[in-house]
Amino acid sequence: MSASCVWLIVCVLAHGSALQIASAAEPREAQVIPSPIRATPHQASSGAPTPRIALPDDGPRYDRTVEGPGALPFQEAVKALARGQYAAARAGFDALATLDSTSALIPPLKAFMAELILLEDPTDHGRREAITQYRSIINAYTKNPNAFRAFWRVGDLYAEMGWYQDAIVAYEYALSRDLPRHDADRSLLALGVTLGKLERWTEAERAFETVRTRAMDDRLVVRATFDLANALYVQRRKRDAVPLYDFLYRRWPNLLKQNPDALQQYGDALFEVQELKKACEIDLLLYNLFPSSGHAGTALVRLGDSHRWLGLSAQAEFFYTAARMQYADTAAAIVARIRLSRQEQEVAASAGEGFLRKKVEGMIQGSGSSYLDASKGEEIYKAIALEHQGDILGSEALYYLAEHYELRGNPVRGIKVYQDVTQRIGVVPDDPWPQTAGLHLASLLKPRLEVALKDKNDVLAVMLFHSHGHAPEQYYIGTRTLLDVADRHRQLGFSTEAVHLYQTLVKNRKATAFHEEALLGLGESYLDQLDPAAARNVFESFRLQYPQSARSPMVSRQLTTAMLEQGDRRSAIRVMKHWTKLHPRDTAQGWMSLTLARTLGEEGKREEAAAAFENALRNNVLREPQDLLSYADLLLQLNLPERALDLYRQVLKSGPGPAEAEWARVQIMLNLGGKNRNGAGSIASAPDAEFDDPLFHRAVGAKQIGLQAVMENEGE
Repeated sequence: MSASCVWLIVCVLAHGSALQIASAAEPREAQVIPSPIRATPHQASSGAPTPRIALPDDGPRYDRTVEGPGALPFQEAVKALARGQYAAARAGFDALATLDSTSALIPPLKAFMAELILLEDPTDHGRREAITQYRSIINAYTKNPNAFRAFWRVGDLYAEMGWYQDAIVAYEYALSRDLPRHDADRSLLALGVTLGKLERWTEAERAFETVRTRAMDDRLVVRATFDLANALYVQRRKRDAVPLYDFLYRRWPNLLKQNPDALQQYGDALFEVQELKKACEIDLLLYNLFPSSGHAGTALVRLGDSHRWLGLSAQAEFFYTAARMQYADTAAAIVARIRLSRQEQEVAASAGEGFLRKKVEGMIQGSGSSYLDASKGEEIYKAIALEHQGDILGSEALYYLAEHYELRGNPVRGIKVYQDVTQRIGVVPDDPWPQTAGLHLASLLKPRLEVALKDKNDVLAVMLFHSHGHAPEQYYIGTRTLLDVADRHRQLGFSTEAVHLYQTLVKNRKATAFHEEALLGLGESYLDQLDPAAARNVFESFRLQYPQSARSPMVSRQLTTAMLEQGDRRSAIRVMKHWTKLHPRDTAQGWMSLTLARTLGEEGKREEAAAAFENALRNNVLREPQDLLSYADLLLQLNLPERALDLYRQVLKSGPGPAEAEWARVQIMLNLGGKNRNGAGSIASAPDAEFDDPLFHRAVGAKQIGLQAVMENEGE
């Protein structure tokens, strides 16, 4: 079929297609297909060029009504420059070099000379010379209109040389001056363009939006709107770009109609947001106006996708076939081949016993469908995947191969191929298919994952979660499943992955129902990673966000732990004191009392520490030998030996280790001979009969003899 024939068919179909689309039912449920633009070499990315239109510049400024010496020769030189007669223009301008410096012609003369330099020498050398000329205008004629223009022309020339930082400095300096509104807006627009070249998108967008809202010159508004739309598109914010493209198309339709790159981006963005009727209109326009463009085949494929989404399979098939035939040597043809094969496989799979009838009907109707046998479809996908291992087309072919197996009742094999697709993430820039495959895998494996979580089979749950790429985070974001998976990672010791998943939940508005639990898990994971500073930040953030939460007691305890691990005992003491007052009956009262007692002791606050230990003892949580020893030692320091001895005896009953038992016995031995509270006699006149230890009794006896001798020598 000839190019002109296909073009004519498409034009005819365009009229009928619009009617069919308008009367079609609501789009049927169908699987999202990434836009074919990503499957061609003409894809846009953050580093790819975007369609541009020229920055407005009316050239040097002069009063055409000026009369007097040099006026006529000046005008003749300007005309020669406009005609491209550079030698004549230079001769005319040079002849005016003798004009008085106060002449009104001097500033525009210098400006025209700068532009002539650029025309005669369009290299960086010429640009640097022109910059020098413009700076001389700025320095000598600050309030002249040509000086106003010179401010941003210097920036333009730096940008042309690729000196973007210098250009930004020049534009910002211009904006700091008291320039007329038009020159200020022109400087801001150019600043936005330059910031975009450096991918400083937030600043660039702010500049474009300001120019759009305040500029009085339509040319500035058009360029700012155009560049803002392109900036959003390049960042994959196509939904935000669509209203801007719509505005341009309504207000200045010829602007887009003259630019195939802009039409491509507009059509792609419309398809992305599922404005399919409008997308069809723009894609037909793109093909009909620019049939030789590199985007034309993509437009036909996207037309097929749009019609397929609208349930118009016959029209979809036509556009796929046209793309395949008309652009046989392009990526678009390969995409069309994949789409056709997929469509035919769907028909074959759904037809069941009527497959043969469908195939014959297709042949009779001459629709172009052959309704491939299963083996043939598999063959096509494998061949394309093999031929395009290093690009997006290979990923797409693999995806549909996996879908082919799934539709043909072989889900295990399909899952394996889907997994192969997910592993291609990062292999090809901007490849959407690993993510698409991952999401589909998530839907297939979700029941198994939920069963594993329910059965507390943590290992299996984690393995299933990671078997389908990075997509599960997006798929499960609004469900408890992702929180449960994060918890399982933490329980298994995978704290880094747990932190990532908790952060995903905390940052996403869809997961607000799980923010409290996610924040708590995040803080605890940081503790697991021995990062108390990060944990403390999380727990303090929790207390600020959810002061009335039922989880506040737990958060305060964990906050205390983080503070203590940081070495900030004073802050920890403050939190613990507040906590014990607020939660006197909490099950963690014992832990908090003990921790408070230990910390107060470490800070040298003996009386407060003793009170905290006593509170823990009353609550029956002072059981560990080491804690009993700490309290007993503290009582000795406070000169309360009787009470201390009781505690040392409790230590010996609490199942202490050898070192703890030895310390308790020594302290009992050393303090049994102390004076009683009345100051008369000893606490015990004989070894403590409670402990059946000969060595202990001998030591106590010896101590008693020694004490008695000392007392006699002292006359007591």
